[in-house]
Amino acid sequence: MPPPQSDRSLLEWVAVIDDHPSMRLSLTRALNAYGITVESFGCAEEYLQLGARAQPCCLVLDVQLPGMSGFDLWRALAAREESAPPIVFISAAEGELPPDVARNDGLCSYLRKPFAIGELIELLRPYFSRALEP
Repeated sequence: MPPPQSDRSLLEWVAVIDDHPSMRLSLTRALNAYGITVESFGCAEEYLQLGARAQPCCLVLDVQLPGMSGFDLWRALAAREESAPPIVFISAAEGELPPDVARNDGLCSYLRKPFAIGELIELLRPYFSRALEP
């Protein structure tokens, strides 16, 4: 469970956005094992309801979501005046980052499902000020 709303903005945390409940639960448990606080969302619109109240240090974002896609969410976040968090896109489909996403100065990464949790941890590690150990 994420910290209370008022405390969450003070912590380093990761938002997991995936429409598959089992994937969200698996990622949450695995990241929690590394001491990472996670809040999970079933769609991009649900994540956007947070507004500017708190921002994660990174998003783990499924590309294929109902409604707004992961790439559409990235574009919406990038268009805001405040800086968007770095994103690790995840997808079961073949493909690469679209050119506009890939040119984002290394703030976007891509993992194809299934992936090892260690691969995800290595992509998240630069966004934490502390060591990530299981």
